[in-house]
Amino acid sequence: MSIWKTFAISIVSPLRIAELVGDRKRKVFSYLALLILVCLIPTFITTSLSVNSAIVQFQTFMKSDEVPDFQLTEGILTSNIKEPLIGDLQGDTFIFDTTGTYDEYNVGEANATFALLTDRMIINDGTTNQTVLYSDLAGLEFSKSDLNGWIDMFANIKWLLFAIVIVVIYVVEYITILLIALVLALIGLAFKSSSGDKPPYGRIWVLGAYCMTIPAIVSWVLKSFEVHLPFAGLIFFIACAVILYLVMREVVKRTRLLESDSRV
Repeated sequence: MSIWKTFAISIVSPLRIAELVGDRKRKVFSYLALLILVCLIPTFITTSLSVNSAIVQFQTFMKSDEVPDFQLTEGILTSNIKEPLIGDLQGDTFIFDTTGTYDEYNVGEANATFALLTDRMIINDGTTNQTVLYSDLAGLEFSKSDLNGWIDMFANIKWLLFAIVIVVIYVVEYITILLIALVLALIGLAFKSSSGDKPPYGRIWVLGAYCMTIPAIVSWVLKSFEVHLPFAGLIFFIACAVILYLVMREVVKRTRLLESDSRV
């Protein structure tokens, strides 16, 4: 049976996973690689496009006449502006202030995503403000032209950096889902003992791998719509375990049916 047909069965009719108990481990490794790819590709595409758009807008904003010439020297950012400069980057607020009007507290009140202040840089990660003091940057000094040069350099290699990040995330997710499959198989041993059946551990691991399909797809859909469930990881694991239990019951049922037919 092809990987795509297996994928369809795992989504449409999970109990039919019992038919796949004899699949080779090589196929299962390929299947999990495909599952991770299906779940991550849409996220990679949307995130890359969003980050790219933000970089382009930030690049345009920093090169515009709105942003005055500035200089970072001895941990202090200086410019000739008389009042703070507030810009919009793809719906996110950017603050440039060397007047001392803003600090880490009212930057948060302004819901700014990124702020360059007199003595520090503040980045909001969506939940909290992360502060970087210029004095902690080991004597780093730069001007507006220097910063624009760094931005241009980053923009030229951004797709390479995106590719490296994507590969790293993919490998980490793949290793994680393999570990989850191993733990599910251990739980499956308990199911096996309670049912009195004796399938080998490797067969239970195969079933556990396929049983992650629906929870993984549902998890990806929720993340796509930015729906964040409390204890999402635990819910994912419990859902996998429940499906595995139902599938193993189906395996036992089919095995006993075959044994009964063979006696007749």
